[in-house]
Amino acid sequence: MYNLSEQPVRKIVKEMSDFSSLKKIGIFTVKEKFNIKDTYYEVGDLVAIRGQNADEISIIPYDKLKEYSSYLLADDNELNRLFNNYFATTLSDFHKRFELSEPETDKIETIMKEIKLIVDNQKAELPKSKLAELDYGLYFFSLFLVPVCGLVLIFLSDTGVWGYLGGSIMMFIASILWGRVFLRSFKTQKINKIILDKLLELDKRRIDDGTYIH
Repeated sequence: MYNLSEQPVRKIVKEMSDFSSLKKIGIFTVKEKFNIKDTYYEVGDLVAIRGQNADEISIIPYDKLKEYSSYLLADDNELNRLFNNYFATTLSDFHKRFELSEPETDKIETIMKEIKLIVDNQKAELPKSKLAELDYGLYFFSLFLVPVCGLVLIFLSDTGVWGYLGGSIMMFIASILWGRVFLRSFKTQKINKIILDKLLELDKRRIDDGTYIH
């Protein structure tokens, strides 16, 4: 099924009927000076724009986007904080005020694709686990509840052999649960380190092509 928001930015800008399709970042040249609160834009300035909803866009200076490392650009929450202003406009007014800078847009689009590829490829290496299907709150609560119950049965009850055996079994289960968490945490940290190293290498290339101000 054709999804306009997944197309290249230059195609989105040409075909969009509102701004909801402009989910990617486009770089535009300002054609008419304007201001948003205390931020003033002059003719010829380069700005980064992303659609917020059907009727509003978010605008930041291109240089502000360049200050963000690839590691931050990989984080959706950081991107949302960066593009946190809302500017209501019409499609006709948008095309009157802004002209797509295809060379700079292509650079940013390529960078964002590389970032996604790096993150997706490495996270695919994480071991498949049924933890994703569980209630995490209940799971981690059990990490503390099981050993506590085991200790109570072993040390604080007079249930004899069966109490000791039950407590030992619960402690054994607890050790398995903790072991799974530790191994997954270790693997996750290793993957995150690989991701960080690859994104740092990408930043070095971004410095060379002028898309990262370090």
